Amino acid sequence: SFDPLDLDIDITPARIYKALEDGELLEALLMGLRLNEIDVMRAVYERTPTKEITGLARAIPEVYLKRMLELVVSQVNASPHVEFHLCWAESLLLNHGNTIMANRSQYTATLRALHMAFSNQFKDVAKLCNSNHYSLAFLTASAEFSNQE
Repeated sequence: SFDPLDLDIDITPARIYKALEDGELLEALLMGLRLNEIDVMRAVYERTPTKEITGLARAIPEVYLKRMLELVVSQVNASPHVEFHLCWAESLLLNHGNTIMANRSQYTATLRALHMAFSNQFKDVAKLCNSNHYSLAFLTASAEFSNQE
């Protein structure tokens, strides 16, 4: 939810993008979470190098944890970059697991949504793998049949 008390005059989308360009990922992420504008948060999220995710997840304050998890859920549902989203989810859950467990009722709906989003991704990947498996089996059998003739 939007909290105008957490904003100051310096937090603007332009400043966030500038921080992102300058490589100040944590500052850009925190300003994006404060501003709570989905397009800005998505831009910071997507431009984060995988090797930086763990450090950023560790540095996210508790007050923005739920918002960040909700962002991951929205991105899992909107983007095919499964491994990237798994890195974010894993880092957030491992680094903030105690907070989440201490405030279970506050995070239940978000965690359920995260689980459902990844379950849907898993189903999609499983269908693709099964399809590829049967295609490969057909091609292998076809090649063997051709070689016998």
